[in-house]
Amino acid sequence: MYTNLEDVVSRVKDVMNGESVYAFARRLGISQQTVNCYLNGERKPSLDFIYRVCSVCGCSADTLLGLPTVAEERSVLTDLEELRTRADQTRESLTELLGAIDKIKKEAGR
Repeated sequence: MYTNLEDVVSRVKDVMNGESVYAFARRLGISQQTVNCYLNGERKPSLDFIYRVCSVCGCSADTLLGLPTVAEERSVLTDLEELRTRADQTRESLTELLGAIDKIKKEAGR
């Protein structure tokens, strides 16, 4: 899954929860100018920045980067398994239906 820079910046702003850039930068232990560069899209967030935001704000990197969580992945896998089961059931039903049609054709031809 591709996450664009604007999405990451938006999620960082969400975890800032209205905190000033100055206060946020202080909590992260980096300069206000650096945080502003990330938030304004002038620089791509570094791995260190992502790590600091996650550590300080208590969020996961997956959430910050917009990646699916384990629970979401499990849900998708469960949905896929259900679709496979339904496809198998449909295949069986169609096979039975075709068999019944063949039987009717054979009986009609007698």
